[in-house]
Amino acid sequence: MRGPVPLIHTGRPWLAYWMFPIPNTMAYWPQFRSPLLWDVFAVSTYGTISLVFWYTGLIPDLATLRDRASNKYIRMIYGALAMGWRGEARHWERYESAYLLLAGLSTPLVLSVHTVVSFDFAISIMPGWHTTVFPPTSSPVPSTPASPWC
Repeated sequence: MRGPVPLIHTGRPWLAYWMFPIPNTMAYWPQFRSPLLWDVFAVSTYGTISLVFWYTGLIPDLATLRDRASNKYIRMIYGALAMGWRGEARHWERYESAYLLLAGLSTPLVLSVHTVVSFDFAISIMPGWHTTVFPPTSSPVPSTPASPWC
């Protein structure tokens, strides 16, 4: 839901592909010191890990849907998405290990995303936002219970 926010704040969203480090005919390369570029990297990495985290949690449920499906083609689709899950003890052991690894990866990503976004506010020219204490004070916000920032 917050992914398009840096895109909207570029001013010219139709040229947002210039922020990605891809070879192009105009010989434009992104300015790696730009906070908007770090927003792209932080939010896309956080989004990727979140999607993998979400999909990993769905694997046992997809296997249940596969087992209960009556249509052959639907069963094949759910079977491919369940990646051979049978609910055996070794499957649960690997599932818990993968889930723990993803949780360990996403925890520092939450802090880095909120720090990078707060750096955008800290270097702005708006009065009251230009302060060096803003990133350390806004980074713990997503870890507070019932936070509206999450």
